[in-house]
Amino acid sequence: MYYNISTIRDFNISYIDYNTAKCYCQAFFERSVIIGVKTLSHCQGKGSLSHNNRDFRPKNVDIRRTKNNVTFIKEPINEAYERLFGAAVERYNARQKRSDRKIKNGYYEYQFNHAVSNNVITSPDKRKSFYEDVVQIGTKDDTGVGSLDGEIAARCLTEYINGFQERNPNFHVFNAVLHMDEATPHLHIDYIPVGHYKRGVDTQNGIAQALKEMGYGDGKDAIARWRKSECDVLKEICGRYGITISEPQKSRGTMTVETYKEVKQLEDKLVHLSELSNAANSAEIPHKKSLLVKDKVVVSTEDFEKIDAEKKAAAVQQEIARQKAEKAAEAERNNLYHAEQLAAREAEISETERFLETKLRYAEKRRVEAEELYSRQININQILDKTESERDIYKRETERIPYLQLEINDLKNNTEKWRTECSNKNSEIAALNAEITEQSKKINYLQKLYNWVYDIAKYACQKLKIDVENAIKRRSEGYRTTYIFGDEKKRSR
Repeated sequence: MYYNISTIRDFNISYIDYNTAKCYCQAFFERSVIIGVKTLSHCQGKGSLSHNNRDFRPKNVDIRRTKNNVTFIKEPINEAYERLFGAAVERYNARQKRSDRKIKNGYYEYQFNHAVSNNVITSPDKRKSFYEDVVQIGTKDDTGVGSLDGEIAARCLTEYINGFQERNPNFHVFNAVLHMDEATPHLHIDYIPVGHYKRGVDTQNGIAQALKEMGYGDGKDAIARWRKSECDVLKEICGRYGITISEPQKSRGTMTVETYKEVKQLEDKLVHLSELSNAANSAEIPHKKSLLVKDKVVVSTEDFEKIDAEKKAAAVQQEIARQKAEKAAEAERNNLYHAEQLAAREAEISETERFLETKLRYAEKRRVEAEELYSRQININQILDKTESERDIYKRETERIPYLQLEINDLKNNTEKWRTECSNKNSEIAALNAEITEQSKKINYLQKLYNWVYDIAKYACQKLKIDVENAIKRRSEGYRTTYIFGDEKKRSR
């Protein structure tokens, strides 16, 4: 789809940041803006924080573009649970008169009977430790990473996640990442549903109650109503960026990815076979007009049998594919029915059974505590043995105290003697320092005297036209002064 100049002029530019505006301007000067009808995917994800935060490298990731990923929020799940349910657990424990009914290891382990995990954990009553939604605009073919459409889609997703928490106050988002290192930009939103109850812990992980409190009603369709509302928000955002969202295609629902792919392949095959059948029906069979009967044509037996065989083969394949698709759909409906029945039966677990499970967990904890106490007692015994040995050493050292006291007294007596000697040495040092000062004065006077004599000798040598440095050097080598100044030479003449 191409937008003309008037469409670009009417676009609400207040929603575009600098980079997107730059892309639009570039496209405008190229005479067109390529933004078309795109699909919208808003479905439940697998729920792996390690994958979302790139704690390991998946096969479909371009590691060179991982630095372009955007992390909007990254809160450890154990901290999120403590912040959401810690106070509620304290209130619940305060109401319990029996210690075995108190929650001792935190709400997460109480609810899921499992240590805190970066993957989704499902409790016996089908609650999930957290939920994940994967949101994507377009496909790798029309909205790939690195393209103009991919950049605009990333901005739409950014605006969408920035308002997600405000729109959904009962869904606590603790991890949200925009992936730009795969084929298509997409969001991973991880959240914990928070519901409020009159019995038990007053604040719990409960998606049905959370949806109800946010105004989406009861029943299994509540999640569908919520998801449609979120899709409408994202469609409105995309519309402001010039993206039209196509009619939603049939989702895979509760099918597994593998089953959905198989059914999709069968449906595509049915469409293909239907097209083949239509083409066969409309195919022009080679013929020629009959010379004997008017308005009649003659078709060769070979051509007729060939076309008829192709039509029959296409019809058979179409029927086989249709039956396979029906069987797969029926199997999926049966799986869904059994899953619903199983969920209903598990929901009928009585309070007594839950109490027994609690007792079993309590007994297991007591067993672990007993093992810890036994191990602690062994450590205490070892410490006592070590302490006994150290006590004997202390006793021997205590017996040496009188001898050490005598040595201390001797050291004190010697200290006075050393102080007297130090005082005498300090007096000697002071006398030596005074003598050094006096000698320094004499040396300074001799240096001045030397400088005066040197100046006189230098002046005399200049008058006699003699190099003073050479004269000093020859004198230092042992020559007599009369020789240096030439008096002996004159006398010899």
